[in-house]
Amino acid sequence: MRTTAQILLLSVLVLSCTAQQKSWQELDAQSMILHQQGRYSEAAKVTEEALTVAENTFGPNLPRWRLSARIWQSFTCKLAKKKKLKN
Repeated sequence: MRTTAQILLLSVLVLSCTAQQKSWQELDAQSMILHQQGRYSEAAKVTEEALTVAENTFGPNLPRWRLSARIWQSFTCKLAKKKKLKN
């Protein structure tokens, strides 16, 4: 009985992690599309969501989190430059 409960718990954890990974991938893809469309403000917001999901799912020391952090930084820099050019 104990082994069955452990297997069930492990299955739930794996499914949860898989769902979070899919969420991160979808957010990452969406941010790239927004960026390509020149919608930097929206891209930065979506990338920030991806960053939060990556941190909560993978931790701040894994490549997926670092990738999201670099993308977010890039988008926010472009957004700042765009705002500066308007002024």
